Parts: sequence; C-alpha cells; structure tokens
Amino acid sequence: MKPSMLTINSALRTERKMRGWTQAELAEALGICTKTVVRWELGKAVPFPYYRQKLSALFGKTAQELGLSDKGERNDKDSELSFF
Repeated sequence: MKPSMLTINSALRTERKMRGWTQAELAEALGICTKTVVRWELGKAVPFPYYRQKLSALFGKTAQELGLSDKGERNDKDSELSFF
C-alpha cells in the first residue's frame, strides 16, 4: 500500500514545526524559494533526490522517515506532481 500524500506532507510539516522553523526559514536553509517548500507540504510537488538528502541531513531523519523515499510511487506519467 502506498503512503498518501497527506501522510508524506504531514511528516515534513510536523518535523519543521517541531523545530519552530517557518517555511521561509527552511527554504533559506535549503537555498530554495519559500514557494517550493509550500508546494512540497501541500503535495503539489516532491523534492528531487538532492533536496531529499538535504532535508534528511537538516532534520536528522531518513528520507523514508520524512515520507520522502522514492520507490516509484510518483513515476506515473499521468501524475500532476512536479519535482523541485
């Protein structure tokens, strides 16, 4: 069974909020715009592997623990998700 986007984005948002970080602060730490973090948390985009690694390092969690592991669940050609 594939994890839902809500679960994936909830994990990322929860970890960010547990540290008291705003979306803008997380974006700055990653060197990206705030809109990208917003899109990740809303399930409108998923991070490229490079950013999954950076997120894992920042949060001290694996990509899987953050709900960001890429196991092919987002490779569907009809998917409306975009990668950043």
